Amino acid sequence: MSNFSKKELKLLYSSYGEDDLYNSGKFKPLTRNLTTGKILMRGHHCGQCNNKMTQNCYENLHYAYCSTWVTRNRDGRRVRVRCGERFALRSDGCAKHPRVQGYNEPLYRAADGYDVDLAEFDDTDPGDLKGEPEDNEDDFEAESEELERLVEAIIEKDGYLPPDFHAKYWQDRAKEKSFAVPKNSGAPGSGNHVAMETISEDQDEVKVTASRGQGNILTSGKAGRGMVNQKRGISLKERPLARDSQTGFTYAGNASVSQPEDGKQKIARSYAPKGSKPKAPMEVRRGPSERDEDATNDTGNHKGKKRVAKWYDKMTGKKEKDESS
Repeated sequence: MSNFSKKELKLLYSSYGEDDLYNSGKFKPLTRNLTTGKILMRGHHCGQCNNKMTQNCYENLHYAYCSTWVTRNRDGRRVRVRCGERFALRSDGCAKHPRVQGYNEPLYRAADGYDVDLAEFDDTDPGDLKGEPEDNEDDFEAESEELERLVEAIIEKDGYLPPDFHAKYWQDRAKEKSFAVPKNSGAPGSGNHVAMETISEDQDEVKVTASRGQGNILTSGKAGRGMVNQKRGISLKERPLARDSQTGFTYAGNASVSQPEDGKQKIARSYAPKGSKPKAPMEVRRGPSERDEDATNDTGNHKGKKRVAKWYDKMTGKKEKDESS
């Protein structure tokens, strides 16, 4: 049996923070960080005894608080404090200080029944004041909540938690972070584009891109290849960006490149009724079935389209040619 009893554990936890929270009588089993006093947002069960969390879960070494010494900024000065984050002894350490790096090794040995000397928890480098970046509290809290919900769901379904669950969970999280794509690449004006980023919008995936400086969108008048807006169901690869004919700019805010008009477009533009707005290129000659469709789906301008078709026949002499033949 280990010599590391509840008495030694209380002595160890008295060095977390300035208020000795663990021994103050104000300690709550849902304390997430013993150094800062942060509390978990919702209730959780112990992953080992499968009961409601109590202080006994810590004294029986089902859970522990990270004993690693770190440097933090406090009131404008750098001080040495313990990390203090809660972790399950079945896991491979707290999120920032994994067991494989040697942190918290005495706690694991005590849980396995081996003797531990309290001197092993002393700060080996008290002069190291190199700042360790603070965690984003909101992100960490959200991840802790997600992990605890997953643990409870597995216990409820299977009745137990696999011993390697936490190790696999943090391995998967590390892989996800290593494959994360930087959101920005290239300085403004360099001609590079922001790297493709997948975001969630109403549970629909939308691939978005932004242009920085004079990119290929200005030289070709088209978006880069393969960029599809799945939310709206259009492919920017297959069609040029919409162009405002009055301002000469695309809706992406870049100068558009004018395209030469063919004969049909020139005639349609020359003989269009006064006051009508420029329209996208259309097929002037249409068959009977298409004209009937216009008559049933009246949009208010099908008569004008028929007039344009007649003007086109007249200007090209196509009607006279057909009659002579």
